Amino acid sequence: MSKEEKIIGEGFSQGANLLKGILGWGVIPVHWYYSLAYITFTVNIFLLFFIEIGKIGFESMMFLSGMFLTMGVLRGEESKTHSWKSWYKKRLLRIYPNLILAILINLFLFFFLFGEQYNMNTILLCLSGLQSVPINPAFWGIVTHYWFFTLMISCYLFFPFFYYLIKKQFKLMVILSIILYICFIIFFDIFNSISQYIMYEGFGHELNLWWYSLLTPRYFSFFFGMLFGFWIIKNENKKINIFQNRRKIKLILFISIIFFFLLHLYFLSYLIPIGTRGFLSPNTFYSKLAKTITFPSMGILLTILTLMVFNNKPIVNRILEIPGKEVFEIVLFHSIPLALNTYIISNIGTITKSDLWAISLPIIYISSFILAFPFYRLGAWIKKKKNIHSIILIFAISFFVYGVISNLLFFFHITKLNDFFYITLFNSILIIIVISTSIYLMRP
Repeated sequence: MSKEEKIIGEGFSQGANLLKGILGWGVIPVHWYYSLAYITFTVNIFLLFFIEIGKIGFESMMFLSGMFLTMGVLRGEESKTHSWKSWYKKRLLRIYPNLILAILINLFLFFFLFGEQYNMNTILLCLSGLQSVPINPAFWGIVTHYWFFTLMISCYLFFPFFYYLIKKQFKLMVILSIILYICFIIFFDIFNSISQYIMYEGFGHELNLWWYSLLTPRYFSFFFGMLFGFWIIKNENKKINIFQNRRKIKLILFISIIFFFLLHLYFLSYLIPIGTRGFLSPNTFYSKLAKTITFPSMGILLTILTLMVFNNKPIVNRILEIPGKEVFEIVLFHSIPLALNTYIISNIGTITKSDLWAISLPIIYISSFILAFPFYRLGAWIKKKKNIHSIILIFAISFFVYGVISNLLFFFHITKLNDFFYITLFNSILIIIVISTSIYLMRP
């Protein structure tokens, strides 16, 4: 049995894998649509909603991540097998090998297809996974949707602190998180304005407000997932019954999702500018509500409902078990077929919208799954090869430390540094980290 299965039972774990499989596929049409920005589309609210709905996957992934991480640590503490050193080692080995490979592959692909070039600092920041920090002028990095990994890495950094608070004062954290979330919704614009003013006046930076719409709501989803996971693991057998034969709860969740679904359609009707292909208007009242209310609510409710409905449905769950397990690789590597798709379509002058939907999108789905599988197997192979773990950890920590230092330089407005300086800085950091990490890893 896997660790997740040992936590709360095989059926629950299978339901989670199925959900993660759906989420992994959900991000593809979003990025497919926006990668074809030069293709003219008729503005259609239902078409746009289909594209936008994939963003709910990020909310659900954050909720699931917080939930399973919390339950895993609680179980580890109960069995006296938990170690924060091992916990972080596992996270680094899971993220960085494939992240580094994906960045390098995309780097060369974008250069040969589109002639795009990046400075050394942008490349190293992307390799660190910390490129999407709001003070970084190259916020989007090499691949735009890799902002998600900056979010996940920061959540891993905050996790022990969040976990300690929840463990010590669970009820207080529930109340406090709800109050903070409501305040975040109400005072979203004020919070943005104050932050932007402080950054500009104090440090001379125009703060990237995308940070608030992309990252901040997901921190709440992650924290709510931690609360939910903590709640489940306490008196586990009693709580597991909630996920079986509870028609009223399922009905309430389903009606709630439909309500937020219709509410989101209403918000979208105010966000589509007339005469465009359906891109959302930025910095509007309804955009704020969509990002802070409907997306997180649908993501969390859909996660809980899916876990309840597909608990102990082994035949259905096996269909998306593999895509669920390789969701990390799908998010990483589907940018490669997207780039090839954009390059091919840009050289075809007679393609129509119907051709795009009928041909392009299915090909992207299939190629993304096929491409992600070998990298998923590579990750599983790396996990078993303990003799190369030290090398991977050295590079992972080195890139991470470089990302932290580079972002601090941005924070203090030290941006006029040439590539030679960055290379020298990185090499110095690498030497220090190699020595210190080697000594630490050789300890029994």
